[in-house]
Amino acid sequence: NPKPQTPNPFCFGLIINEMNEIVQKIGLHYLYYDGNWSEQKRNGYGKQLFPNGAYYEGNWFNNKAEGFGRMVFVSGLTFEGDFRRNMMIKGTDSPAV
Repeated sequence: NPKPQTPNPFCFGLIINEMNEIVQKIGLHYLYYDGNWSEQKRNGYGKQLFPNGAYYEGNWFNNKAEGFGRMVFVSGLTFEGDFRRNMMIKGTDSPAV
């Protein structure tokens, strides 16, 4: 049996609202990004909040999580370490408390 694919929380497009915030509407929910960007892409340091309450905070390059960062899931599980092209590569994870 093939393993079901986990959706990648970073693969949403972006829009910029009238307050110069980068947001994405997904159904009735919004993604929020607060941080550096250039050419309508996340670049530099920033934090993205997902509709379910999870968030990624760290470095971005060309609209992708890249370099050191921290992903905190709704359960409280936290991964901190190296990201490449939105993928968690190496680091440590902390269980939910």
